[in-house]
Amino acid sequence: MENMKLLKTEAKIVEFLNLDNTLDILFVYPYRYEDNKIIDFDQWKIDDRVFFNATLLNKPQVSRFNKISLARFDVMFQENIISCVIYNRVWISKLAVGTQLNIVGKYTGKNKVTVSNYNSNNIEDEVGIFPIYRLATGISINAYRKFVKKVYEHHQSDLIDLMPSWIIEKYKLLNYRDALKFIHFPKNLKQVEAGVRTLKYHEFIRFHIINLLQKSKSHNLKLIKDFNYDHVFQVANKLNFNLTNDQRISTNEILNDLSSDIVMNRLLQGDVGSGKTLVAALAMYATVLSKQQTAFMAPTEILAIQQTKYLKQLFKRFDLNIVCLYSALKTYKKQAVLEEIANGKADIVVGTHSLIQDKIKFNNLGLVVIDEQQRFGVKQRESLSQKGINTDQLLMTATPIPRTMASVIYSDMDVSTIKELPLGRKDIKSKLILENSMRTILDDVLKKIDEGELVYVVCPAIDDSEESVMANVEKIYKNLDNEINIVKGLNIPIGLLHGKMDSQQKDQVMEDFKDSKIKILVTTTVIEVGINVKQANVMVIYDADRFGLSQLHQLRGRVGRGEKQGYCYFLTNSTNAETLEKLRVIESTLDGFKISEFDLKFRGPGDIIGTRQSGIDSFILGDLINDQVMLQYALNDAKEILREANKDENNDIIQDVHNYLENKNKVLES
Repeated sequence: MENMKLLKTEAKIVEFLNLDNTLDILFVYPYRYEDNKIIDFDQWKIDDRVFFNATLLNKPQVSRFNKISLARFDVMFQENIISCVIYNRVWISKLAVGTQLNIVGKYTGKNKVTVSNYNSNNIEDEVGIFPIYRLATGISINAYRKFVKKVYEHHQSDLIDLMPSWIIEKYKLLNYRDALKFIHFPKNLKQVEAGVRTLKYHEFIRFHIINLLQKSKSHNLKLIKDFNYDHVFQVANKLNFNLTNDQRISTNEILNDLSSDIVMNRLLQGDVGSGKTLVAALAMYATVLSKQQTAFMAPTEILAIQQTKYLKQLFKRFDLNIVCLYSALKTYKKQAVLEEIANGKADIVVGTHSLIQDKIKFNNLGLVVIDEQQRFGVKQRESLSQKGINTDQLLMTATPIPRTMASVIYSDMDVSTIKELPLGRKDIKSKLILENSMRTILDDVLKKIDEGELVYVVCPAIDDSEESVMANVEKIYKNLDNEINIVKGLNIPIGLLHGKMDSQQKDQVMEDFKDSKIKILVTTTVIEVGINVKQANVMVIYDADRFGLSQLHQLRGRVGRGEKQGYCYFLTNSTNAETLEKLRVIESTLDGFKISEFDLKFRGPGDIIGTRQSGIDSFILGDLINDQVMLQYALNDAKEILREANKDENNDIIQDVHNYLENKNKVLES
């Protein structure tokens, strides 16, 4: 591979890491470092990691039980006899008495050490900072380190520093080659810190240049949408409430984009219940006024159907044709909808991912709105937008993040943020219950039903499974019905809702719940987003520890959507300290921005904001939460690099990113 002759162990390492070439091993960084320094025996404390050089006093004795081997031996260190044990090193029995050993292990007290590693190298070569890598069974750390050094020395001329010199000087960054050297072969921890700092900045600069280039690429010219702002706001003026200030600002930002000659690529983020759909609806109406169609893609059929009803109600005084398309629609109805989409009679088309099918042809698609954008892949979003010519795109998410972080993460698009909630909305009262049972809250829940409230009971699984101990809808539904209507002798209608039901069943259950024919709805997370039943003000969530914080917040947002007080109970049997800390956060705050930021720390960005082609998930050293300041500096520098793209020192990194994007597109297209 690249004229490097590989030893058998080295070939095994390449295979284990699934490397395309040997150079890539330099970008598999250590996950921690060991500081080998000899400390006098009288300073050792129980559970200390110890490193020392000692003389082997007797032949190691190996014993076996099951598939585990255990070797015992004694060594002399500073005139103290140390009794050592080491697991699964049968070959240690070949060592000769009197051998000088460098030993790493844990001191367990009474002159005993559990050895994790040993060797008989010169002690001078073993003192200092040593990188630790994640290795497959059968690959020794010494063999791995030697291979990394061999690759580094072989490829030194290939390690070209693409960072502009003005950035290196500005932040006192290391040369790229030296940064890799300090990461893999440091002499002290200061070198590690300097190497990490430099390589992080390389990651962030590339991340932002990729995003900014993609953003500029999407800045295609389009036909200006011709509409009257006052006519658009007539829709809002006919409502029995006023838009919040954030809604008004966001609407104007979007309308300005629509009326410009540059294709819009904007994210609308806002907390649960902040009124994002209304803002999107005003954008849809502006598009219709300009004689173009809008596509609105939702992640679930339930949500698509509900949003269709919401839009029809909102625009009932206006002459708009709003249609809904989803997979379970009857064939003859689907055909009629397809014809209306193709001939332009359908002004607003609501649907699920079925909208991206090849057979769906729009007459004049001008705007694509994608709800809960993180649930869709990049290619799905692009497929829908490509059904028009230079189509404006508005992405929506109820998993908001602080604006400064959003400007960094979403540097490839513009961001509008709604933080305010509608006036009169009461805070939802949340309570963590430390048992996975409604036993202690059932009477309170029944009292709320007597007062005319409706109740969601949410479970994370559909049916029983030997592999899962999670509460499931079928079991909870039966248990609740038995406890309430048989044991207590009441007559409270309980409904069941989950994703395996067909669309007609789901729609009927939701209608019955809205009409209060069902008082308690036992459901999976199909009601997580967008569902709006104003009489439903109580929610109980089983196995709350199984959900992410942002998902719990989304679920909680289904209650308290009217003028009445909302209540949410989080049930869990977990005793894990980290899990309970997480659940205390959701219990104590209703701020979706704080919750998302906390969730990012625990779960990482992929789950929270969706996997993005811009590469957040590819950060190796960078940390989205802890490196926000560095990310912001890198964004500013990336903009400066692209502004001064004609300068030779800036051109290398730009060209490298262009090559990366070209290769990536070829892979995606193949």
